Amino acid sequence: MQQPGIKAVAVKSEEQQAVLALHRMREQLVKFRTAQINGLRGLLTEYGEVMPHGPAGIKRVTALNLHGMT
Repeated sequence: MQQPGIKAVAVKSEEQQAVLALHRMREQLVKFRTAQINGLRGLLTEYGEVMPHGPAGIKRVTALNLHGMT
């Protein structure tokens, strides 16, 4: 070891690396979805439409609008 302050880390198996990669991808997708929902809520707020927070709120409001129950 060239740098004494760095701690040794155990080598991960291929399966562990694959699981970690899936977790990272899911985390990125959740962040992207959150950003999209927040952007949509902000845009609609400019037009006077107040939307509930989170994906469930968006689904609930869009489901009501699709069924003509505004």
